[in-house]
Amino acid sequence: MGDPRAALAAIVPAYAAASGAPAVLLLVGAAHAAAGAAGQAAAFCDAAVAASPRLPEAHAALADCLAAGGRLDLALLYYRSALTLRPSYPAALNNMGAALAAAGAAGAAGIAYRAALAALGGQGSVSGGAPPSPPLPAAVADVAANLGDLLRSPFGAAAVTTPGESPAVESAAAYSAALAAAPAHARALAGA
Repeated sequence: MGDPRAALAAIVPAYAAASGAPAVLLLVGAAHAAAGAAGQAAAFCDAAVAASPRLPEAHAALADCLAAGGRLDLALLYYRSALTLRPSYPAALNNMGAALAAAGAAGAAGIAYRAALAALGGQGSVSGGAPPSPPLPAAVADVAANLGDLLRSPFGAAAVTTPGESPAVESAAAYSAALAAAPAHARALAGA
């Protein structure tokens, strides 16, 4: 029979391409992304967008692949198209925040992270208020830690939303929100 892994490696992408099912295309794209093959991942995610242009997950997955490949301008277009289809899509908002931060747009990144927190049921403003509630504490913690990291960066002042507040104070509040959601969150512990 030969090597079954090699057979699967050849059969699964062919099946995904032949089936045209967006879910299958996205799964194969995710497998390629996990293997570090951003170009192949983007091709399968692009096929998923073509097969189902109203599926926000396909647009967001393609944006993730493009961002991983350093094509931030195009990635931001696909994040925006995912958000046009589903305006409160937390993963797209969070990942768009990361792409904006990488592009040097700290203010816009902070807005995206805060919108992701609001979409997750966390705090749109991380200062004060009740801690975020389940069901997605890890996701809330990740987004809050991303916001904390952004605020601690050299560009943090551009992401501050409270007039007269320092990036350090807002960063501490973001890390506190992350720890309230997931007390053992490694990046929040390191930042707090």
